[in-house]
Amino acid sequence: IKLSNEIIKVLIPGQKRAFRLFNKDGAPQLDLMIRKDEAPPKSGHEVKYCDPFKKNSTMTVNPSRVEEILQTVWNGSDAAEVPNLNEARETCIKGIKSLDSGLVRRDNPSCYEVCVSEMLQGDLHRLWESHRGQK
Repeated sequence: IKLSNEIIKVLIPGQKRAFRLFNKDGAPQLDLMIRKDEAPPKSGHEVKYCDPFKKNSTMTVNPSRVEEILQTVWNGSDAAEVPNLNEARETCIKGIKSLDSGLVRRDNPSCYEVCVSEMLQGDLHRLWESHRGQK
């Protein structure tokens, strides 16, 4: 685990799952990391999320679609089937085309939010604060 006096440099520890939340127009709205033991977000249901580095920054969103964006490809003994190079390329192109144009413009692009659950944010801040107290 990497700890630092600056919270933005701290790595978020533990097993996590990551999801992409989409708005009603089908565009990606934000990515959300949760602890592996948390219930995943559901489309059509309110989802609470936080800025990982700002304490008490809880916000809510009601995604129209939720997609898990990380899959295990090797668990130590078995390997999952992976797409071929052309399939992977098409997936990337499709993902880029789905982004809001403000995110991909050259000058002054918009920020894309990568957020965490309340539980994951709490874990991160407890760990960081306990590390700072030891110095």
